[in-house]
Amino acid sequence: MPRIYTTGKKCKSYKHGMRHTRFYRIWLGMKSRCLIPSASNYKHYGGRGITICKRWYKFMNFHEDMYGKYNDDLSIERIDNEKGYNRFNCKWILMKDQQHNTRRSHRITFEGKTQTIKQWANELGLHYQTLYGRICNYGFSLEKAMVSTKYATGPKLNN
Repeated sequence: MPRIYTTGKKCKSYKHGMRHTRFYRIWLGMKSRCLIPSASNYKHYGGRGITICKRWYKFMNFHEDMYGKYNDDLSIERIDNEKGYNRFNCKWILMKDQQHNTRRSHRITFEGKTQTIKQWANELGLHYQTLYGRICNYGFSLEKAMVSTKYATGPKLNN
């Protein structure tokens, strides 16, 4: 853990020694997208009601709650995408895994298991575009899309 220190009276706002770290940039980005209407991605966060708990308005509180399990390979994720940022609704996950937890991701439940199309494609050994095309473009039933042969395409399966 980086040493927390005060830089003196001249820099009252810079008391933590982490201003140039990725962890600090994550905190700034979170505040920007939720609190600043002119931010480019505000409409996807603050604009739709995603908030930050008041405690996290101060960096040191965010640090206290979240730094223990942080490393530079991780990204902050809200567990419930409809709720705001707070210590009970946030966790650190690998960036590649976070990509599956967005409102844009197409989720499919098949045989009681829910995953994104990309996750299903990986599990089934299919290309993402193949599975996506079967479900979204060709209108296959989920069962037909999931169990059809690996290299079959839409028109061939409709016979």
